[in-house]
Amino acid sequence: MGYVSKGVAGLTCLTFYSDPFGVTVPAVATTQTMPPVNIPNISSLPILAAYVGFITDSFRDTSGAENKTDGNQNIQIDNVAVGGWLNGVSVKAGTFVVGANGYVGHAIIHGQIDVKAKIAFGDTISFQWLSAKADGADLEMGHVQSFVRIFV
Repeated sequence: MGYVSKGVAGLTCLTFYSDPFGVTVPAVATTQTMPPVNIPNISSLPILAAYVGFITDSFRDTSGAENKTDGNQNIQIDNVAVGGWLNGVSVKAGTFVVGANGYVGHAIIHGQIDVKAKIAFGDTISFQWLSAKADGADLEMGHVQSFVRIFV
């Protein structure tokens, strides 16, 4: 799925999303696979910049205590055609704070790192959450969608 919008200085922004997926951030650092994003083949357009991120419609605690991300972590992307994982989003310690057995709706995490070197039209971009770790037993995220935002 994709959307087109006008950006600053006349740039056009194309945003492509993955299918929704559930992610559980455990109390022990674990690399989590996130849903990939398929980018359609629009090869006639130049890629000026590209950023990645993810959206979740909710996050909730199942540990019985206040919960949040523990330590600084990274969402990484990979494009097999280009090879090698690259940090795309920094998830800081204390992100996704939720009370004991609590529920919070909707969050958008947008990367500030230009990843255009890994992005090409017609490719599939893989995502992983490197060393995902929560303070409590589990931090559950519902309907997570990875996204790639391309400026042309």
